[in-house]
Amino acid sequence: NRNAQNSSKAPENDAPTKKSPTAMQRQQLREARERRSRLVVWRQPVQTLNYFMLELGVEMRKFYDKLARNRRTVAALSFLVATLFVVSLLDGPHREYFR
Repeated sequence: NRNAQNSSKAPENDAPTKKSPTAMQRQQLREARERRSRLVVWRQPVQTLNYFMLELGVEMRKFYDKLARNRRTVAALSFLVATLFVVSLLDGPHREYFR
C-alpha cells in the first residue's frame, strides 16, 4: 500500500527508464550507415538527388517550425526591416544615413 502511494521511488529493474537500441535497431542503423557511405553522386545520381530533396524538405520543415515558435520575434524584425525600407525611400535629412 505504501509503495502505491509513493510514486517518486526509483523504477523497478524490469522497467528501464532509458531505452537502449535493440540488436535489430543497431543492425538497421549499421546497414543504413553503410548504404550512405556507398552513396555518391557519380554512381547513383538519381537516388542521391532523391535523398537530397527529402533532406531539404526535412530541414525546411524544421526551419518553418522554428519560425512559428518565434512568431513575435519574426514579426517584430519584419516590421523593423519594412519600416527602415520605407524610410530609406523618403526624401529628407535622414537620407544621408542610408548611403
